[in-house]
Amino acid sequence: MKFTYPKRGIFSLFLLLCCQYQSHAQTLFTDKIPEWKTAFPKEEVVATLFKEVIDFTLNTTAAAGEAKVKASVSSETVLVPVKDFLKYEDGLFYNDQVAIENIKVVNADKKDVVIQKLCGDYSSENIFHSDAKLCVVKFPLAEKGKPFNYTYRENYHDIKYLTSFYFLQRFPVLERIVQFNIPSWLEVDLREFNFAGYTIRRSEEKEGDNRKVTFRITNTQAYKRESNSPNHAISYPHIICVTKAFTETGKRTVLFETVKDLYAWYSNICTEIGNNPDELKAKVAELTAGKKSDHEKVESIFYWVQDNIRYIAFENGIMGFKPDAAQNVYKKKYGDCKGKANLLKSMLTIAGFDARLTWIGTSDLPYDYSLPSLAVDNHMICTVILNGKRYFLDGTEEYIALNDYAQRIQGKQVLIEDGQNHMIDKIPEFAAERNKGQHVA
Repeated sequence: MKFTYPKRGIFSLFLLLCCQYQSHAQTLFTDKIPEWKTAFPKEEVVATLFKEVIDFTLNTTAAAGEAKVKASVSSETVLVPVKDFLKYEDGLFYNDQVAIENIKVVNADKKDVVIQKLCGDYSSENIFHSDAKLCVVKFPLAEKGKPFNYTYRENYHDIKYLTSFYFLQRFPVLERIVQFNIPSWLEVDLREFNFAGYTIRRSEEKEGDNRKVTFRITNTQAYKRESNSPNHAISYPHIICVTKAFTETGKRTVLFETVKDLYAWYSNICTEIGNNPDELKAKVAELTAGKKSDHEKVESIFYWVQDNIRYIAFENGIMGFKPDAAQNVYKKKYGDCKGKANLLKSMLTIAGFDARLTWIGTSDLPYDYSLPSLAVDNHMICTVILNGKRYFLDGTEEYIALNDYAQRIQGKQVLIEDGQNHMIDKIPEFAAERNKGQHVA
């Protein structure tokens, strides 16, 4: 199912509106309510402004293991209710690498609004354990037409975790601004995705040695809420912030300039896994005993992991990127995609095969490895090279044959480990005829 977007012609009502909002938080909008009800008949709240300002800082006194470059995102939203006595609710996600600060709401009379805030661990039915946290913010929007200025700041302890900025929101926005204040010592590449069909203006100006890059779009509808719809990254306009390098006291330090740098970070994490092959040797010998060919041996190990190791998702801090040790997954009989891929690699290596960890972005993501960012992939599999042919083993799939691949990874680029180097390949794509079967009466 694809997203269905509303007709944009309805915004002809607002061609002159945004230039009038020089003081969003203090202007009363009671006379605009009829227009908004026509333009946004299903919406209870309209934002006259949603602005994010991204600033970067250099941590000159960083301790060992601490990031040198940090970032903050200051968010300001001017919310206007189109009905009386509404209660607004927002969910702010954060984790071990991101902190939420300075949550504040001010009404049209410049008085602080009392907010209810409940922050804690976030759970999802698809993820067994995660470091994700959620701060639920609630406050009243007492009278229609009166604006409320809602602000907060996100602090990123490590710049590599600053990735995506989306333009469409869950409410209509008359003026959407994303502003990057980039210091002269930092090299940033702002990648644009899905801009076609939207009038998004980009401007750039110098402020001393620094530069300010601003993206602006006006009169946006709320994004569509549809169950089982594709990931927002597939079709919604957004920016990926790639921080390439920084310079300190004349020395240039590379961050994520190319896929080589992204792979180097992944590879460094994987050197700390702590695999112990001795604990797996007996099982590998059992699975390969009596097999007549290398192909059968690989099948035996692959199918055993499919059938006996349960998939359970983990997204806990660095463990969201670092596989669990193979012997741990084997003993516990469960693991996430990284843990199952690492177990496959370890068992196949013990059996004498050339097996390698492999990163991939599923069909949920529109990116390839020309984008050196943590946003580029969301999955790990194992590649085994047998008689010069690469077989891609996805341990999270059930009842899938060797050399067969789920639709969600077909045609997608993969990043394969190769010591200090890396390899780029692509999962084969199969025609629909491959799925045909013969009916037996």
